[in-house]
Amino acid sequence: ALADFNKAINLDPENPCAFGSRGELYLEMKDFGRALKDFNEAIKMVPEFSIFYNARGKGYFTMGKMAEAVRDFSRSLKLDPDNERYGGAEACLYMAMIKFKKGDRKQANQFFSRAVKLDPAMILNDEVWQLARDGFFPALEYLYHTVKEAQARK
Repeated sequence: ALADFNKAINLDPENPCAFGSRGELYLEMKDFGRALKDFNEAIKMVPEFSIFYNARGKGYFTMGKMAEAVRDFSRSLKLDPDNERYGGAEACLYMAMIKFKKGDRKQANQFFSRAVKLDPAMILNDEVWQLARDGFFPALEYLYHTVKEAQARK
């Protein structure tokens, strides 16, 4: 896949989606420096596209750079607050995790509630399970009710 993204960028070096997609691949490979470089390039080309801020925020989050992650997730939410996935739900979920880790349970709960409202399929997200394991009660409650509803439909 990396070779394909490199080829796409060589063919069209002005394609922000190619940089963003390669950045996502670098994130999966845990090559954060290259991921951030690609996200920066994509943002330079289309600064109004929330997906790239969200992706870069995930990179910063994974690297433990919470201030930078908050900046990017906040920008993503400002650009596209109601987007089910990138501009909204996922950014809200990461903000909930950051706020929870900082001890701000009220804001963590607000962000978490907004995330699951935007995307009820949030139960499939690994970060929800991580919040539950960390003892974040709203995540535990959400998981419990989702499982109970699924059992009731059987």
